[in-house]
Amino acid sequence: MKATKAYQPEVGSEGIVAQLITDLCRAHPKRFLNHPGPDEIRKKRVRAFWVLTDFVGSGKRAHDYLSAAWKVRSVRSWKSYRFLQFGVLAYAMTQEGKDRINCHPCRPFTGCVQPCPTIFSAFGSAKADACVRLCERYDPVGSASGPVQGNPALGYGGVGALLAFAHGAPNNTPRLFHKTSTQAKGWIPLFPSRVTAGLPISGFGRSLRPETISARLEALGNTVLAKSPAARGAPVEVKKRYLVLAALSRAHRGDDILAIKTGLSTAEVKQVCLELEGLGWIGKRRVITDAGLGEMRHLRRTGIQRKQRADTIVQALKPTYYPTSLRAPVLLSS
Repeated sequence: MKATKAYQPEVGSEGIVAQLITDLCRAHPKRFLNHPGPDEIRKKRVRAFWVLTDFVGSGKRAHDYLSAAWKVRSVRSWKSYRFLQFGVLAYAMTQEGKDRINCHPCRPFTGCVQPCPTIFSAFGSAKADACVRLCERYDPVGSASGPVQGNPALGYGGVGALLAFAHGAPNNTPRLFHKTSTQAKGWIPLFPSRVTAGLPISGFGRSLRPETISARLEALGNTVLAKSPAARGAPVEVKKRYLVLAALSRAHRGDDILAIKTGLSTAEVKQVCLELEGLGWIGKRRVITDAGLGEMRHLRRTGIQRKQRADTIVQALKPTYYPTSLRAPVLLSS
């Protein structure tokens, strides 16, 4: 007889999340339950229904999980009497996925550690359009990809996510990142079959090296600040303040957009904003105060002065020119 498989043997990020949930339930058995049924919910008097995941792209999967629970009449009754609340927690979440979840009738709470940048949120409109055209031009699958919501060249749901984990790349990333072309288009994917195991990525995390922070400051239009010795030689926690100040100077205010522009987590952004407010560098509405503007001017001034000193040294080190040979004078007739 031919053997059959009753399930899909592949395990993705859901295995990692399932292990985290199991550990949490083992550590706190009286506070957390893993996939309880209606009878256990009544017996234990469960007051919160949480969906945990590593990534929310289009928001469809989390929305479907909430809808599955919402179909039970008892669940809807508990929600109406405010006995039960819903929530979706993720490590990373796109704004599109968050908006879709927030539209669910159960009105869930949404939270994430790191907002996921997309082509549309990370770049301006002109550059984003250019990126979309690039993804469409080198799309390894082409237009014949079946009925998919949004632009299929930008990944599932047309999200265009710019994120990859150590355990794999989401299918919401542009297809040229993980699909191998069937045609000779000359494009090699960064993550073939969405596998990132061979890359130097060490789990969840963000790089806060001086080079990375300087590159982010330059991307925010603060080139002089990025080269300032006071900023480059400061501790990491102080550099975070300069990053957030630079983002606020570009009229970015919300936690999610600040996290995307600076590369920090939303928790770090909130903490840094509290520190800046305590220093008197920003106000209640996250508008930079005169003291904050003065600090940024001081940092830029030190960067300009250092550049001027470097240019002076370079000029002084240039050898004086002396001619080594003479030519006969040329007579010009009037």
